[in-house]
Amino acid sequence: MLSVMLRPRFPNNLRCLAFGVPGSVFSENLAEECSPWLTSYVLDADVIPRLAIRQFEVLRDSVLDMISRIKVPKCEVFSLEKCSTKSRAELADERQRILYDEDEVPDSVFKRQVEKFYAYQDELKQKTDTAGHYIALFPPGKIVQLFRTRNRGKRSLSRFLSVSSSEWTQTTGRENETSYVARWVQRHDLQQIILSPHMINDHVPGNMRRKIQEVAENVFELRSPEYKVLEETET
Repeated sequence: MLSVMLRPRFPNNLRCLAFGVPGSVFSENLAEECSPWLTSYVLDADVIPRLAIRQFEVLRDSVLDMISRIKVPKCEVFSLEKCSTKSRAELADERQRILYDEDEVPDSVFKRQVEKFYAYQDELKQKTDTAGHYIALFPPGKIVQLFRTRNRGKRSLSRFLSVSSSEWTQTTGRENETSYVARWVQRHDLQQIILSPHMINDHVPGNMRRKIQEVAENVFELRSPEYKVLEETET
């Protein structure tokens, strides 16, 4: 915001780098106008650049729908966090056992309560004239995402529930091994909150700094100035 305010005074030499910028600040037009001189950096599943009312509503509805699809007692679902020793094929079978398909959810008290809640929300939006009229807000400028390409750590419950059996793939490698790649993304790519074990940690400034340094060194073979100073001192 400060850079937008100062840009008219310094039109030729002002540049802005934004890290973990909130996603509910700029309109799409303003976010696009900032692109020539502003670059935003997002670490993988960071929730902050994805924050907006519409995204929260989609997340809320997805959670309610998922709960409606569960066949077994909820405590059994939470026990899946301890299934890290199972293969992905076995976990896919477990998912089929625990969840109804979307079009096969039977009638229940909870399902009727959810449908009643949706109807109330629609009615409330009609009364306040907000149905379908949310102002879409986005992270500003060009956007670089440090995308996690590999994760050999513990399988998360959210990942188990959110992907279909056809998407499970066999993987090999060391436990807890991670790798990142820097890529340009469109601001519309950040219009969905991703449930992830690291969705909060990805917003920690120290984590962002370390991952940028990791990509710079491992992918682009760039080293920070302090390393160069140390090398010159040693020689």
